[in-house]
Amino acid sequence: MCVDFRQFPRVSAADEEIGGKHLSYSFLSKDEEVFKTEGATLRALYTPGHTDDHMALFLEEENAVFSGDCVLGEGTAVFEDLFDYMKSLQRLADLNPTRIYPGHGPVVENAKKLLDDYIAHRNLREKQILDVMESGEPREYTAMDLVKVIYKDTPESLHLAAAGNVGHHLQKLQKENRI
Repeated sequence: MCVDFRQFPRVSAADEEIGGKHLSYSFLSKDEEVFKTEGATLRALYTPGHTDDHMALFLEEENAVFSGDCVLGEGTAVFEDLFDYMKSLQRLADLNPTRIYPGHGPVVENAKKLLDDYIAHRNLREKQILDVMESGEPREYTAMDLVKVIYKDTPESLHLAAAGNVGHHLQKLQKENRI
């Protein structure tokens, strides 16, 4: 059975068995593929980070983004790869959208500001990590070592989750050859 569902290929793209039926995907052929219908032009944007196959859709007539799970109407999104995620956030910000239709939460009317806030939040956390690592004697730090300094005003019950975020930052910094 072939289901007409389009997505960007995952790194480990494979057909799936769901409900006892063999399903396969039709993959988008390229980034920025355009879909037109009466009154709407959607451009598919490859925005990895949340997942390696994540995409957003840009509705040209409204200068709006359907952000999927890349940007939420409330809170911040989770991601698999911060390096890719930051590039995707910047890509969306560069569109200067007026509105975001997120996969979760309310519609965002001040889209550019929210995107800038997401980017600034991650950049601030990165700066905090680097500040700790560059202070004092050079040594190896675990994510939890950094959490205990950076998140000192956060309840300890949240430190494990914070260590996951710090770990993503450390991986990004390694990809950039900054640590």
